Amino acid sequence: MKRILIWGTEKVYDQYINALKYQELLGNIKVIGVTSEYYSYECVDGYSFVDVENIDYLSFDILVVAARRKEERFKDILSKARQNNILEENILPIEVFAIPGFTVEKYLYLARGGVSIMACNCWGGMTYHSLSLPFLTPFINVFENEWDYLKIMENLHYYMGQKICFAYQHKDEAAGVEWPVGRLDDVLIHFRHSKTFEEGRKDWIKRKERINYDNIFAMMYTESYEVARRFESLPYKKKVCFVPFITELPSVHTLKILEDDKKRPKKLWDIVNALGEQQIKEYDIWRLLMGFNNYDRVVRKR
Repeated sequence: MKRILIWGTEKVYDQYINALKYQELLGNIKVIGVTSEYYSYECVDGYSFVDVENIDYLSFDILVVAARRKEERFKDILSKARQNNILEENILPIEVFAIPGFTVEKYLYLARGGVSIMACNCWGGMTYHSLSLPFLTPFINVFENEWDYLKIMENLHYYMGQKICFAYQHKDEAAGVEWPVGRLDDVLIHFRHSKTFEEGRKDWIKRKERINYDNIFAMMYTESYEVARRFESLPYKKKVCFVPFITELPSVHTLKILEDDKKRPKKLWDIVNALGEQQIKEYDIWRLLMGFNNYDRVVRKR
């Protein structure tokens, strides 16, 4: 059982405190106190209140920051926590407690294990965002065609060692948008959300340095069985390929929702992106990223 100290008592605390109480009811955690540099109480929701200057005297395993990771408030508390010699690996944003299937142990396993999600589209970035985990991959806000993605993943060290160069400016006339495209040897990287190639190049180089080659998770989607079969042969223990057809390939996940739910959009990429934002109950994201074979959340009617 992890001993928890909560830092922050503002609005975000109120939004997520019941999620922490649920983990307490399960016996997974014990909240030993609440602190804040802005207020001073005797207790909060039955928890002892501790002044910030006194937290050094507490014995706790995890600091839960009552602010969303993307907010300045989170960064402010994180900075002050470091000054109190609290290791960042022992700090969690409170919002993750509301993710279905969450436990502190699962979160710490992924956070401390440093999973590098190598996705063929935005799914990886969306997944990192939804779990409040740092980007440990250059495959953020980019996409590749199926065969280029497979070539990269079949020889990852080689391609990550190549210099990325400007290829051309892609124009999507139908959507009225354009974006820069980079070249890694013989494959193309589309910087779909970068304003300039230089912006995309800098992000690519910075994030490439964070790759944990000991904990790679490969992800793609396809409508081609041949592509799925080639994906199955990739040399990674943790991987998933989303497809709209039935297959017995172990790492290939059939998106039956395309047939079952008439209210959902039918474009495969749209479904996959919704999965990345945890909008559809297709899988338990924790178990999927941890490499479990059984990661389904639902059993659909036949």
